[in-house]
Amino acid sequence: MATFSADTSTFDHTEFSTYSSNIINKKNITMVVKDSATAIQYTASEIMNGGIFRTGNSSQVLDSLPSASDIRTEMAARSGIAANSLEVSTSFDFTIYNNGSNAINLVNSSNLTIYGRTIVAAGRSTKIRVVLSNNFGLVQCEAYVLYGHR
Repeated sequence: MATFSADTSTFDHTEFSTYSSNIINKKNITMVVKDSATAIQYTASEIMNGGIFRTGNSSQVLDSLPSASDIRTEMAARSGIAANSLEVSTSFDFTIYNNGSNAINLVNSSNLTIYGRTIVAAGRSTKIRVVLSNNFGLVQCEAYVLYGHR
């Protein structure tokens, strides 16, 4: 299990390993600290860093995930592979740590499908696997499936 200290934004995280050749492996995760009492829109870069440390939500909030197009663009930039050449089933994991006093509801953006846990209870975390499910290389034809689990 990963640990996080408020005085640093990077920590070792080796909770998952290669499941297939299509997973972008991470050894270190850079935590993105998001402190807001209102809803937040996460960026593709933030979720690909591997961890969101969410604080400030004293009431239930609806946080939005980035679009499939934004995720594909960021994934291509980080892997050095052209966006239209990314293999279907390419995936990565990220975790949302909810340090707020109320729940976070995750809202999908365009061309995203979410299965499983979409609510992160106060004081809990949820790991989400993001999987490229469609990549025709055409504008607005990419799609990702997100699997939330604890």
